[in-house]
Amino acid sequence: SNIGIASNGTVALNIDASQNATFAGNINTGAAKYLRFNPAASGSDAAILFGNTSGTGGSLKFKRNSDSAAILTLDGDKNATFAGNVTVGDNTTNVDLYLKGGTDSNTSINFGDPSDNNVGQIIYRHANNSMSFDTNDIEKMRIDSSGRVGIGTGTGTLDEIFEIKAGNGVGGDPATNAPVMKITNNTTSSSWVSGNKIGGIEYWTRDPSGNAPYVTSFINSINDTSSTAVLPSGALSFGTA
Repeated sequence: SNIGIASNGTVALNIDASQNATFAGNINTGAAKYLRFNPAASGSDAAILFGNTSGTGGSLKFKRNSDSAAILTLDGDKNATFAGNVTVGDNTTNVDLYLKGGTDSNTSINFGDPSDNNVGQIIYRHANNSMSFDTNDIEKMRIDSSGRVGIGTGTGTLDEIFEIKAGNGVGGDPATNAPVMKITNNTTSSSWVSGNKIGGIEYWTRDPSGNAPYVTSFINSINDTSSTAVLPSGALSFGTA
């Protein structure tokens, strides 16, 4: 049989024969108190279930005191929406954040605004183990499963360790749209001295015995002199200033 506790002629608490309790109003634990749920056995779950008389429910919202806006909303599709910042960890230990998808699915971090929910994206594609970075709704950079990096290459296969292509949403030279890699020396006190090295690209490798890497060739830009490319077979100068 049921047990009912009434207040002012209205049942405030009802306990049925299956030990289920139904409250007609709010539950107030008081200051500095806790509401604890202990599972019946070790390893079992304790849960709070929200729903209507048919067992289904809409959104579950968490609010602070009498605030009208929800701090956290959980909808019927298991999506969570936070109204503010999300902090993971307490600055004292290592912290992991896991995003788990299916074997052939994509796992994404989306950056949105009022007009576009994913105008920026970081996407990991589990089918081929590649990661891409999108800005303004277009893929701009991709890292494939072998560590090859492509900028402006789109979704195609990468053939080299580093590739740059203009187009595909990646701008190049304003006049020709040709891809340009810019190297800037900000050390103004020395870069303007005649004969000083402004910048360069060096190519390193190990010898057949596996000894420490050494420079096999390089391209240097020297202020007020010709730029020089040195190859394994000799040197070549070009482009006098």
